[in-house]
Amino acid sequence: MPKASILIPTKNGEQYLEECLKMVFAQKTPFEFEVICIDSGSTDKTVEMIKKFPQIEFSEIPAEKFNHGTTRNLLASKAQGEYLVYICQDVIPTNENWLRNMIEPFEKDPQIAGVFGRQSPRKDCDPFQRKSLDEFMDSFGKELTVYQLKSNDKEKEFEANKHVLSFFSSANSAIRKSVWEKIPYRHVVALGEDQFWAKDILFAGYKKAYQPSANVYHSHNFGVWGQFKRWFDEFYHHKMVQNYVGVSSPWKILPLALRLWLNDVRYIKNQKEYNFGQKIYWMMWIFFMDLARFMSEYLGARYEKLPKWLQNKFSMQYQLIHKK
Repeated sequence: MPKASILIPTKNGEQYLEECLKMVFAQKTPFEFEVICIDSGSTDKTVEMIKKFPQIEFSEIPAEKFNHGTTRNLLASKAQGEYLVYICQDVIPTNENWLRNMIEPFEKDPQIAGVFGRQSPRKDCDPFQRKSLDEFMDSFGKELTVYQLKSNDKEKEFEANKHVLSFFSSANSAIRKSVWEKIPYRHVVALGEDQFWAKDILFAGYKKAYQPSANVYHSHNFGVWGQFKRWFDEFYHHKMVQNYVGVSSPWKILPLALRLWLNDVRYIKNQKEYNFGQKIYWMMWIFFMDLARFMSEYLGARYEKLPKWLQNKFSMQYQLIHKK
């Protein structure tokens, strides 16, 4: 029986999927592992790529049946491994020890229910996403870090440390199957199945861990409109999980964006890798990105107040699931 099951939901992932699978099968571990993929209506070469690896257990579901939580539960139900390792189709392990490092914390502490790894920017990542992603991952620690709720008032402790306690990412993580059998992923509308799960297991008395040496390349260059839609889904999710409302008034959007933009301008001025023209380009580009960020934060927290057609227009997840 394999010790780990690597579980990958796919849809139209031909850009990175073959590289992802090659690195998965290049892993050096003292234990056996299996790979399971479920595709939800790909129209590109994704299925063809998967079938190049006959050792993969593969199945398909209709696009409209996809849901981040329930589809990952379906993947888990097919797994034979003691540990369920979730990655996305565009994630590339950075080395051959990624899987071994991901599983290591479970062996040290039986109370650890889930482990999430580092996500690093790709070489073509824009400078601002590179900066924010590196800073965000660094905020969880430079070495293996374990989190748990220790006080009697778990709600108060969780609320006081939401940043580190709520985060978990099924783009690069593993969970103990015996815990998943008790606490499966929730059915969610957009994003957030992983962070809901982290909250659920912490309140159930388990621990989660951050393992920076389980590192993958994972970043996106969505552009301003694409990033707006991605953030819209994320801030809607933050409202559901944490009751987070960061921008209380539409009149605060522009001042907040200008404040962040001035900070970003200082950052790009100090980047020696760019010439004068490139610096001007990035300074203009990041203004619209910062504006999109706070607009999406304001609207995402008010998702349920928007008409249905506008919810669908602003949601990247809706369009990915329903895209033919």
